[in-house]
Amino acid sequence: MSERAVLSPPGERPSRPVVPVPAGGKRGLRAAAIAATAATFLLIGIGALVRATGSGLGCPGWPKCFGRWVPPLQYHAIIEYSHRLATVVDTILVVVL
Repeated sequence: MSERAVLSPPGERPSRPVVPVPAGGKRGLRAAAIAATAATFLLIGIGALVRATGSGLGCPGWPKCFGRWVPPLQYHAIIEYSHRLATVVDTILVVVL
């Protein structure tokens, strides 16, 4: 159970101690939320690019692309692989939240 601030009428003491939230904690959470939101919008944009260019099978295997960790320098493979990398970054940022 997490500690929460308890609101008491004026003049009364709270029934349990109030734990202050560090100022940096909210700032860090806000920065992580903004980064995760931006990464999600970027991921959606790259996903739209994958769909519009027909690059969905640019890397047919998973997790490697054509059996290699670095994709070949082909148009569709680069687009699909960049979508995979953006997915990894976005997932990490969301899990951090």
